[in-house]
Amino acid sequence: MTTQSEKMLVCEWTAQAGSDWSLWDTGCGNTFHLEDGTPGSNGMRFCCFCGGKLGGDMALSQRATAEEIEAQEISESELSAATDRLVSRMREIRRG
Repeated sequence: MTTQSEKMLVCEWTAQAGSDWSLWDTGCGNTFHLEDGTPGSNGMRFCCFCGGKLGGDMALSQRATAEEIEAQEISESELSAATDRLVSRMREIRRG
């Protein structure tokens, strides 16, 4: 059974209206400013004020970032070919 102390605190972040995603109100009562991107696109996972796991608009921006990353992923055949080239090159190096 999970105790209360083992549960992850969630801090809900909300983008301030009209701030172009640069100002975020935190669930713990603070405001955070980002020069570029969203907390998700900057790899933020936890609140820098209370240590809670980020939630709210932040979670939505992470999903959008994941979708962007998926769109850029290479195909299995491209990955397989790159792996084969790397293995061949490593064998050449070992042989001297």
